[in-house]
Amino acid sequence: MRPFALLLCSLLIAPLVWAVDPKPEPDEADDTKAILGNWEVVKAMKDGKPPPGGETKDMKIEITKDQLLITMGGRDRKEMAGYKLDTKSKPRGIDIMPKGAGDKPIKGIYKLEKAELTMCWGQPGADRPAKFDDQNRVLLILRKAKAKS
Repeated sequence: MRPFALLLCSLLIAPLVWAVDPKPEPDEADDTKAILGNWEVVKAMKDGKPPPGGETKDMKIEITKDQLLITMGGRDRKEMAGYKLDTKSKPRGIDIMPKGAGDKPIKGIYKLEKAELTMCWGQPGADRPAKFDDQNRVLLILRKAKAKS
């Protein structure tokens, strides 16, 4: 009887093992590593319009473990900001803390898909957006920069 009971148990447990999602959501460690590196602007919108004067032309963003470093193309201007990811929320959250902007973080959302990073945020102190749109917000789509050889 014992071998039959073991066989029966294994037949009951096997479907539970197969039912596990083969591609679980990336966890916090995945995002905190995947977001690191150099990014190029693919698309930038503010309040439903592209920024004036090609502000994002040749803009580069370097993301380290705790800072965003934004380099404006064609100018010797760099902006730094701290950031913090919230990988548990849906959509996932990002709080950006620009240097010298006081205590109010810029609350945003982000998503990582392959080599593309999409971020959306409003004004400092405003509520976190619930979806990715550019109405009364900034929408930024970045692509991972190719390593220089």
